[in-house]
Amino acid sequence: MQRIKQENLEILVGGLLLLAAFLFLAFAYSARSVDQTNRYTLYAKFKKVQGVNIGDEVRIGGVVVGTVAKEDLNHETFDAVLALAIDSRYKLPRNSKATINADGIIGGKYVKIEPGNDKEILKPDEFFTQTRDVIDLEGLIREIINLAVTPAEAKPKDAPASAATPSKK
Repeated sequence: MQRIKQENLEILVGGLLLLAAFLFLAFAYSARSVDQTNRYTLYAKFKKVQGVNIGDEVRIGGVVVGTVAKEDLNHETFDAVLALAIDSRYKLPRNSKATINADGIIGGKYVKIEPGNDKEILKPDEFFTQTRDVIDLEGLIREIINLAVTPAEAKPKDAPASAATPSKK
């Protein structure tokens, strides 16, 4: 009898934990998502977009104003093209700039929009004229480490002798 009560208690606690996990995930998803119905699409061309995924945020001044809706490749220029689903409440000047930023050192990526000051507004399905690619932090760190690890003696054999070396007479 005691064993049955213990098993029922464990089942109840397990069920409550699963319910709590589900509610947490539902809340996290709803808090992250932006209204999908009132959006328009803008496009941005980049040379590199590694680390950017569909669903990543588009921000202005740290405020989420959209998401990355699609990734594609221009078959003529081989530029990466991101389709950005922007909340229709935000009208962006034509000379706005789209950049790819890191969300912390080991965090994901997001698209940052820096609004311009042009009187003309970007229309749906138009391209940003100014973009800046993702900065490859891993590559930069790798280069710094390689420079630091490379011994100073690894000079070419035909390098001139140092003038500071005293000569014997």
